[in-house]
Amino acid sequence: MVAISRSWRGWLCRGLCACGLLLAVQLQLHPVAAQSGQPETRVDELQIEHAPDGSLEASVRLQVKAPAAVRDALERGVPLYFVWQADVYRPRWYWTDKRVAGARRAYRLVYQPLTRHWRLSLSSTFDEGEGSEGLAYALHQNFNSLEAALFSIGRVSHWSIAPKGRLEPDETYQLTLRFELDHELLPRPLQFGVAAERDWRLEWTYNAELPPQQPSTPLLPASAAAEAAAGQKAPGSQK
Repeated sequence: MVAISRSWRGWLCRGLCACGLLLAVQLQLHPVAAQSGQPETRVDELQIEHAPDGSLEASVRLQVKAPAAVRDALERGVPLYFVWQADVYRPRWYWTDKRVAGARRAYRLVYQPLTRHWRLSLSSTFDEGEGSEGLAYALHQNFNSLEAALFSIGRVSHWSIAPKGRLEPDETYQLTLRFELDHELLPRPLQFGVAAERDWRLEWTYNAELPPQQPSTPLLPASAAAEAAAGQKAPGSQK
């Protein structure tokens, strides 16, 4: 066995240290490379009000931008699903908050290479706790660009989130609005691991208290968009 001289050992150690220093510098120069595809969701409008018929309605306008991985999958013809979910809870001091109403809008977006159109399908129902399977789409629309389709997905106008008679006029309720890319409806090969990747996260959440209010009076005006939900306690959790 050939012995390594002291001078050679010193040279080898200095070389390894230099390589480690170079790697550290490269990591510092590119610390957010994995986060480059995560878009910012901006709220342009948010209004909650009682309709004249006694139901509860929401109008929201988001600027939805697809991360790089989501855009790539769509351009390859992979159908993706975007979901709006509304839940209304009645606070209970002695137990978890009671869910009294909810609604769901599910969008299916797919690119059609032959026609070069983006096909958007909508399913909208009051949600009584069922899962996402068996969605029946009642409305279909074609768009010439992905941006136009996402613009439509990010808008809900006078969306009925609680039917007439479900809410008591003199009660205070908690509302949760959610918008997200539904990972559970992705094709099976894409479901494994994508939930943990930032480039596949597309979501927005808003929590608010709904005070007792008379019909036709806004509960949350459009200016409330600036208070959109970061770090608020989600209704329905144990107090």
